[in-house]
Amino acid sequence: MGGLNIIDRMAGHATLILGVLIALSGGVMVSVGMTLQKKSHMVKPKKKSSVFVTPLWWIGSASLGIGELLNFVAFAFAPASLLTPLGGWSVAIAGLLAIKILGERPTRMKMIGLALCICGTMMVFAVFPMQHLGDGVVMTAVELHTRFFKRGVFRYLIGQLVLIGLGILLDQVSDLGKKSSMLYLATCSCSEGLSVIAAKTGSIFLRDSVREWSTAHLSYFVVVVIVLAVTLPLQIVFINKAMAEFGNTEVVPRHYVLFTLFTILGAQVVFKEFDSDKANPIGLVFAIMTTTAGVHLVASEDEQAKTAGNELDSELPA
Repeated sequence: MGGLNIIDRMAGHATLILGVLIALSGGVMVSVGMTLQKKSHMVKPKKKSSVFVTPLWWIGSASLGIGELLNFVAFAFAPASLLTPLGGWSVAIAGLLAIKILGERPTRMKMIGLALCICGTMMVFAVFPMQHLGDGVVMTAVELHTRFFKRGVFRYLIGQLVLIGLGILLDQVSDLGKKSSMLYLATCSCSEGLSVIAAKTGSIFLRDSVREWSTAHLSYFVVVVIVLAVTLPLQIVFINKAMAEFGNTEVVPRHYVLFTLFTILGAQVVFKEFDSDKANPIGLVFAIMTTTAGVHLVASEDEQAKTAGNELDSELPA
């Protein structure tokens, strides 16, 4: 029995490492895609045409799509509460690519911010050893099906829908969104939390369907598609509203924190990813705060560079 436990533990470690590597690769592809898309907007085509028909834009779009697909697949092998805080890795890669490809100036504060993002990502690994994780790491489709009918899980999902609906209502009938970014960002992050739950659910059922297909899996795939079709556009709408009303310095760090918190909470409620007796919440919070500080520095430097560029353009003669 002891030998079997050791083998199972090694298999669990291998699965976890595979999920993390897939997620890190996805983060690199997403960063490359976004950088190439921005580069396509900076490069003026020889003929008067849209950037959407340039090869650079299409390469960037393909890279972005592959990256998002890899992130989706990663949820089948590693806990969402581990993968989500790794967003700091994408910020660091995007910042380095912006310096190399887009020609952005590597200021001291920006480099410190990128270093903090990388340190925060490494700290996430440090507080997530395998023995601190619960059953959610290796949850099967059958176990997940049972979890969805638990009263606490059902109430949580309904509560999330109510919060999203309340955010949409307040946006329509009040001007709270213009006074504070929290309304837009909370609604966006809540929608993203549901998207992560849907993506992980779909990836688990897809993984188990490869082993053994069941017609019951089809109904879950339909629900996953519907949830993603609703929540993804909501995220785009509300994050754009926040960016339109407030600067990067305020929006980007707050969005990272709220998105991470909603994802970790949902991962624990739905997938039971933590063993609460052994988890290290203080270490996780410190890792997230370190990454948030890095994201804030990078965002503030980008905001200052953008402002300086606009002032320079306004001083040039027409």
